[in-house]
Amino acid sequence: MDGLLPVFPSRESLGRVRRLAWGLVMVAGLALPAGVGATEPDAPPFDGGLTDTVYVDAARAGSGAVPAGPDLVTIVRFVDASGGGDLAGLLAAAAGLHLRRYGGLGAESVPTIRGASGAQVALLVDGVPLSDAQDGRVDLASLPLERFASAEVYRGPAPSRFGGNGGAAAINLITRASGETGTGARLFAGSFGDRGGRATTGWRATDGRRSALLLVHGRTVRNDYLFRDHNQTFANPDDDRERARINADFAEWGGALSGRWDGERLRGDGSVGLFRRDGGRPGPLGYESPRARMRRERHDLRLSLEDTRTGLRLDAAGARAVELLHDDAAEVGWDPPGTTRSENRDVSGRLTIVRAAALPDAATGRVQLTAGGDWGRQWYDERRAGAGDPLRVRTSVTAFAALRCDLYGPRLTIAPAWRWQHLTDNFPPLPALPWLPEVPLAAPHVQDAISPSAAAIWEARPARLFVEAHASRALRAATWVELFGHRGGVDGNRALRPEKIKAYDVGVRWGARGGGRWTRLALFSTVTDRAVVWVQNSQRTSQARNIGLTRADGVEWEAGGGADGGARWFANVTWQDARDRGVDPAYRGRRLPFLPAVEASLGGAVPAGAWEAGGELTHESGSYRDRYNTPGERAPARTLLSLSLARTWRPGAGRALTVTTELVNLTDNTVYDVEGFPLPGRTVRVSLFAR
Repeated sequence: MDGLLPVFPSRESLGRVRRLAWGLVMVAGLALPAGVGATEPDAPPFDGGLTDTVYVDAARAGSGAVPAGPDLVTIVRFVDASGGGDLAGLLAAAAGLHLRRYGGLGAESVPTIRGASGAQVALLVDGVPLSDAQDGRVDLASLPLERFASAEVYRGPAPSRFGGNGGAAAINLITRASGETGTGARLFAGSFGDRGGRATTGWRATDGRRSALLLVHGRTVRNDYLFRDHNQTFANPDDDRERARINADFAEWGGALSGRWDGERLRGDGSVGLFRRDGGRPGPLGYESPRARMRRERHDLRLSLEDTRTGLRLDAAGARAVELLHDDAAEVGWDPPGTTRSENRDVSGRLTIVRAAALPDAATGRVQLTAGGDWGRQWYDERRAGAGDPLRVRTSVTAFAALRCDLYGPRLTIAPAWRWQHLTDNFPPLPALPWLPEVPLAAPHVQDAISPSAAAIWEARPARLFVEAHASRALRAATWVELFGHRGGVDGNRALRPEKIKAYDVGVRWGARGGGRWTRLALFSTVTDRAVVWVQNSQRTSQARNIGLTRADGVEWEAGGGADGGARWFANVTWQDARDRGVDPAYRGRRLPFLPAVEASLGGAVPAGAWEAGGELTHESGSYRDRYNTPGERAPARTLLSLSLARTWRPGAGRALTVTTELVNLTDNTVYDVEGFPLPGRTVRVSLFAR
């Protein structure tokens, strides 16, 4: 059991953040005209919003106002007129977010945010955590894009009101609302055999209190793109050859039914969904598996009830996921030939209450308290070649509370939050290799975590200039694979301790009067103590170990402008210095692998009558693939230029038909991504959207 974290940051960290904050405050103060303390007549009233929001349009354009709030979040909207891609690709434009892609469309895509590892990024759907106790990572490719309308990218821990363990960052996916009415359809086709579509039909009662939405979708991709095979000798171009990616195809289909009911006092909404994907498991270059095939199935159910008078809300969710790996040729890992079947089930429930009250005239504002708790249980069962592993069970209990105080106008927002989580694992560990003996577990394994956070936003000029700061601490619980191992070469480490994560940022935001243009500059720092990495501990096995400190310091700048119906643009640049600060002198001071120092995006859209032209330029600098920073393991920099052209016809009666053509990666920049997975080059997509 890990001890409780202290509530406040260390003196050294506080001093660093204090100096940064004072510097930004002085810059903001010098930029303010005289009389800034007076409230402007046209300043909007407090709207109770909970987010400090920057909008990034997934159709390669950005817009949106930036109201004050305790959570730093980017809203990415998945516009229906966009021509395809996948969930991971559309999220990549968010500032501070980097994707580790393990191949083309459908391949595993793991996000990292501000230097946080993939296991430190929580994934939620409609505020309900998608728990993955097995390996802890978020695979965005395992979720279908067509089911979601937008995503909230939290550069900092998930808000306490979501329950669960906060981690270092979070992505909350928002499903399509049941309020959509009428029918709609989207068809698309593209390079490498990409074909797919979606159909929706929505209903709403005449009184507006009941609504439902039915969604069905499907997609098939050959993924037989060409790439340059360097034969693992990057310095010798003589043995290079061009060949096609094999066994990377997939076909998927699914659907969802959602509904909402608004009563005079009780409000409810829910959804049920299913998803299935069949495809190849190609593997990285040098360890290809040209015959292995995989099937993934997922079923989920969610229900929410809210009492509008008392502010009491109940959320319940359940899911079942099954994965089949057909590997008769024994191409994957050290597992024996045959079929491996794994099943993951989880159920959770959360109870939340919200209370708000006005403050006396001396403070002129209001205070809001959000408190609650949740409970969850996960089961994981795996069988291969007729033999079954012990059933794995994890139980979690969480309590959380968040206070928001809006003072003086309101011109000052102070928002402390607190989260406590208790995890219990109860199952025997597994040997890394079949011939090794099992070591019994004497007692259930317990992990406790306290995660405090705080935010402060000063509205230096009403609705236009804001100075803000955020700080948080969290524990990232070790996963089952890290703690107890996995057959096929993964050795468990029951002495592993949870990662301690400290994150800080300070920033200045400015928005033009009436919206239209905005910009933000922030400095951030993410420090992980007892960081967990995988280390080879024998010829055939690896083990997760605590290596000490890692640290990522950086600067984010983002800006945007425009409005619906007019030209829109966005830009962002993230620079980060992410390094190993552990005790091993061989790695101390080295850059952390898979994290480019510079990432940038620039995009926009220009309408001209029924036409709209758009474009996006993205860049990421080179990054190392190993902890030692070997020159031969450095991935090259990559710059991508993508263009789009859309034409809309409006036959009347609220109907519209939009055809979009996209040219992705115009310069055909083909490189390898994480661990030698080749990425596709130039891609063409065409989509038709009718509503």
